[in-house]
Amino acid sequence: MRRYLGWLWILMFCCSGWIFACGGSGDSSGGKTCEQDGKTYQAGDTVPAKDCNTCKCEDGKVVCTTKGCEAPGCTYEGKDYKDTVSFLAKDGCNSCVCHEGTVSCTEIACKTKDCTYEGKTYKDGEIFKAADDCNGCVCRFGEVTCTQSFCQGGAAKGCDYNGQSYKDGESFAHENKCDVCTCSDGFTSCSSGAVCKAATCDYLSRRYQSGEIFPHKDKCNTCICQDGNISCTEAKCVPKTCEIDGNTYTNNETFDKGDGCNTCTCTAGKVNCTEEKCKPRTCEYNGRTYQEGETFAAKDGCNSCECKAGKAECATDQCSQKCGGDRAACEKGYYCHFPEICGGDGEVGVCKPTPESCPTTKQEVCGCDNTTYLNSCEAHKAGQSLKGDTKCK
Repeated sequence: MRRYLGWLWILMFCCSGWIFACGGSGDSSGGKTCEQDGKTYQAGDTVPAKDCNTCKCEDGKVVCTTKGCEAPGCTYEGKDYKDTVSFLAKDGCNSCVCHEGTVSCTEIACKTKDCTYEGKTYKDGEIFKAADDCNGCVCRFGEVTCTQSFCQGGAAKGCDYNGQSYKDGESFAHENKCDVCTCSDGFTSCSSGAVCKAATCDYLSRRYQSGEIFPHKDKCNTCICQDGNISCTEAKCVPKTCEIDGNTYTNNETFDKGDGCNTCTCTAGKVNCTEEKCKPRTCEYNGRTYQEGETFAAKDGCNSCECKAGKAECATDQCSQKCGGDRAACEKGYYCHFPEICGGDGEVGVCKPTPESCPTTKQEVCGCDNTTYLNSCEAHKAGQSLKGDTKCK
């Protein structure tokens, strides 16, 4: 019995120890904290984003989604409009545009469009009989324009106009959708069109009708043609791209900041970057360790390198090999170029590429081998520097 209780005690002790190990206290977050905008966030916390994306603190870094953010829309007179959409103002003559959540409208003085004729009021565009009960009239932009047909009695004929048949005395719209025409005894007469012509607007080589809304040349604002006058909104246009360090980024594009840990996003022409503290990085190059930003000589002996974001970036300029005297001869495809006396008195030369082809221009020179060549290129092609700029004596 005692042996049985002893084993039971050992079993309970081991199990309790295993349970304690599994359920012991520790860092439940399982990660490091993040610093952004002067605030500290625990691993797993949601970090406020500067646009429509969402950010979280993960293992000491702020990680954000990179979805494209749509500009906010607008609400005007109880209706919702998307960004850049144009619409008529509540006065019926001005135009408005929704831009980045703000409604901007033109502010031109609106003319009355109703007309008064023979004691009656007519709406804009309404066609009606003239006082002679023969001609037709139209109300356009507050003015009445009538045809001026000669009216006569007796049996009258109808009219055909623009593929349609009209009865005698009937008035109808002109094909320009502005003037009015009247059928009188088989003849069609139309109003002068002066009102209609005055109502159009010419803008950037295009013609617009009165009341027509069209885009401004800045591709941001909108304009409206009103009785021959153009009026445009004056919203501040926000650039859709960002220029930084000679590179162009599109709206909502995310790119590396260049410090090896932070990222930047182009939003409505402005660049917003995360501001994490980057750990110092080192570079391994040619068996040695260098700190971030440190410059050092390349292994070719003439170029230089810099440690950037954990990588050694080295210049790749061609190095000029010295030659002459007791120095090594130039590699194949190169010749030793001496500036003055063909290597005499220990003169040092520089290895230069041997030309593969030369012009046929005759300008004889003397090579360092006392041979006359057609020109300097032919001498270099033969692997010789120049002894003189004339033929050898």
